[in-house]
Amino acid sequence: MGCSRNFPRVGLGDAYYVDFWLAVLAEYLATFFFMFAVSGSSLRWEGAPTIFQQALAAGFVTASMIQAFRSVSLPLVHANPVVSLAAFITGDAGFIQMICSVVAQVFGAITGTGVVMAISPQHARGKLGATIPAKEVSGFQAFGVELVLTSLLVLTMLASIDANKQAARRDYGTAAAMGVVVTGCYLIALPLTGCGLNPVRSLAPAVFTNSWEHHWVYWVGPILGSLLATFLHCLLFRRREYKRQPPTPQNENEYDDILSS
Repeated sequence: MGCSRNFPRVGLGDAYYVDFWLAVLAEYLATFFFMFAVSGSSLRWEGAPTIFQQALAAGFVTASMIQAFRSVSLPLVHANPVVSLAAFITGDAGFIQMICSVVAQVFGAITGTGVVMAISPQHARGKLGATIPAKEVSGFQAFGVELVLTSLLVLTMLASIDANKQAARRDYGTAAAMGVVVTGCYLIALPLTGCGLNPVRSLAPAVFTNSWEHHWVYWVGPILGSLLATFLHCLLFRRREYKRQPPTPQNENEYDDILSS
């Protein structure tokens, strides 16, 4: 993600390659597993689940999915429409890929939560992890939480990718960083907003539990937070010396040559 001067890029030609559709499939699967973990960790077996339990589930699965699909989703699998939006703005993905990714994420989230609902008894389902502001938190306050924490999430992603760009296929640093920041965001936001940071993460439980209270917060907040973080990174915080680094290797052989030189 290098804040390309070619933005916006349509990327229609990308759809003629198998790798394009493998990346879209990875978006579906990653979002499916993420929502399976998020909704599954919210089940009420013996009382309400702890915030720590839910935060770890979201963070660990995020890191695992990035690592699992690293071979087809460079520099990382998104599983989040606002991350796909950031990838489009930075020139890492074309417009067509962004749209296809978001569609896959919507279906992945709905099926992930749907499977949890299908395999769990009714008494344990609760709200399936629906994002609803706490009783004393207004819609505007919830919006602020979602905007700030999504900005942190996207800034972390962009900085981690730039730092590990040449080792994208082998380095676990980006996956670990994303797992840590997701865990931290969940620990902060779960008591306040239910922690969205991802429109489809909020959409899927709302579909099955009819929980639409202040639902706009979980779309507008993350989208604006992603835009803010992306422009801050591209305009202010991206390392200037990165422009003077050698070209990124296009395949494994080139990467090995760089390491051996």
